[in-house]
Amino acid sequence: MGKGKTYLVSGSSRGVGLALVKELLSKPDNRTVFAAARSPQKSEELQKLAEKHKDRLHIVTFDVTSGDSAKVRKLLCLDLTIQILGQHNVTG
Repeated sequence: MGKGKTYLVSGSSRGVGLALVKELLSKPDNRTVFAAARSPQKSEELQKLAEKHKDRLHIVTFDVTSGDSAKVRKLLCLDLTIQILGQHNVTG
């Protein structure tokens, strides 16, 4: 494998997570970015980034609260995992 770091950013479909994915992709030294979200297909912007950065951006569907996400992190050779968690409360 080439030089550079590999990152996993959860919560990457919008907001801070999406901004981090963009920032990581803007650095040519970063080898691979895994963008993880519960429903990444709903993020048009993330899908456009994936098309533009086919070799460096990989979209992963998972929920960080499930046991599967821990397994994914162990399987990938990551340099850094960034977890962005949001909560939406509806009262009424």
